[in-house]
Amino acid sequence: MVKQWMMAAACSAAGLAIPTQATEIYANLGLNYHNVSFDTGNAQADADDDSDAGYHLGFGVRRPFGEHQQHWFGFRVDFDEVLGDSMVGFRAIDYQYQLDDHWRLGAFFGAASLDTGASQTGYYLGGGATYLNIYPQLDVGLDVRYGDRLARDVLFADDPETDSPDIFYDVLSTSLYLSWRF
Repeated sequence: MVKQWMMAAACSAAGLAIPTQATEIYANLGLNYHNVSFDTGNAQADADDDSDAGYHLGFGVRRPFGEHQQHWFGFRVDFDEVLGDSMVGFRAIDYQYQLDDHWRLGAFFGAASLDTGASQTGYYLGGGATYLNIYPQLDVGLDVRYGDRLARDVLFADDPETDSPDIFYDVLSTSLYLSWRF
């Protein structure tokens, strides 16, 4: 299971190690709305979808590339509350394209870990839009994210009866957040 504090410390250290003259270091604070569907192998348990809202935090670094500095590559760590549990998403490839002075569109791919009491990991992908400079260095962003088949072993007494040794969660979430660029 991913230790959230270790992930935050590693990303902070990596961000501090990158030369700052052409790098954006940023932090996000906002809310997410999520829907979780289950694949347990038990039709009765799988029929339930749960939706809820929770916090969203993010920390990342990115830098511009290309002749006109319109392409931005970096990485980011997202911390979200999902059904009362903590989810950590690592955007290993985080790309944005700057359309003009106010808009960036982006997409990402990585991995996520959901802390439900057992190790639960899977793929993490999505995309979004950012409106730049609602106030100097303060942006607003909207992301749609998907945690694909976050898997864990059947371990607990209250787990549904199933023929499979695994339980899978699919997490679809939308986040609205403010982003401060340092």
